[in-house]
Amino acid sequence: MTGRAEFSADEANLLRSQLRDLRRADRSRQKTIRTSLRRLGFYISDRTTDQRGFAASDLDELIARSAIKVAGRAPVADFDALGGGSRPNVERAFESPPRSEPDAFAVAWYDELRERYRPDHIEVLLIAESPPDPGDGDRRFFYTPVLSRHDNLYRGVAQAVYGTSPDVAIADKRAVLERLKRDGFWLIDAVEYPVNRLSAGARKRLIAAEAPDLVARCRRLDPRRGVIVCKGPVYDAVAQPLRAGGIRVLHDVALPFPLGNWRAHFVAGVRRALGPTAT
Repeated sequence: MTGRAEFSADEANLLRSQLRDLRRADRSRQKTIRTSLRRLGFYISDRTTDQRGFAASDLDELIARSAIKVAGRAPVADFDALGGGSRPNVERAFESPPRSEPDAFAVAWYDELRERYRPDHIEVLLIAESPPDPGDGDRRFFYTPVLSRHDNLYRGVAQAVYGTSPDVAIADKRAVLERLKRDGFWLIDAVEYPVNRLSAGARKRLIAAEAPDLVARCRRLDPRRGVIVCKGPVYDAVAQPLRAGGIRVLHDVALPFPLGNWRAHFVAGVRRALGPTAT
């Protein structure tokens, strides 16, 4: 099967990240990554018969040789112009360097924190976009137990679920996360690795491509009451596939991300979704 020969810069960066992940992933994750690659129009079988033998550096070489084109980038034919060596320095081949990708330890860091607060029985499954890539800043995450100024999603969820409860101090994030766990709330991401530094269009395409995997994960997790999708563009991409896959989505309209003035709208929407059982 012949795939695409031209990609956007965001798509090329994403392909590079996924090829890195493929080489260190277990068998189940490899299948998911290969499916995502194919949905982007990239077929490893076009390039090699070894499904794990094609690396990010091989993609870089194809881009440098213009065997794969990146839209808006001038072709680079001479490896010496890229810094010499048998492999090109693709950051110099682009007008601006590709975004940095979290390494395996960073991805494991997100997963370890998430699993720490996994309920024994899931009542409500919250779906966010992706774990955040902080760039050069400190890592942050919904399940980081120390409250920070970046914790907009945590604050929105905590306020929606416990905002009127006199015995819950939302500023005590660790205690609230433990209570969410006891009460059966758990948060996963539509895409399991950070995409927040991609363009809106690239994120939208990727979330849609990952929707079948998200549906499969939700079916395995089997939330008793259903799911709440915590961002409008994510809802737009996954609500219909979730419903088609037999997953109950607890709200019929998209919820805004709880940033700034939108938090009140998010809180009200989540409380409507939870119904009279909301605290």
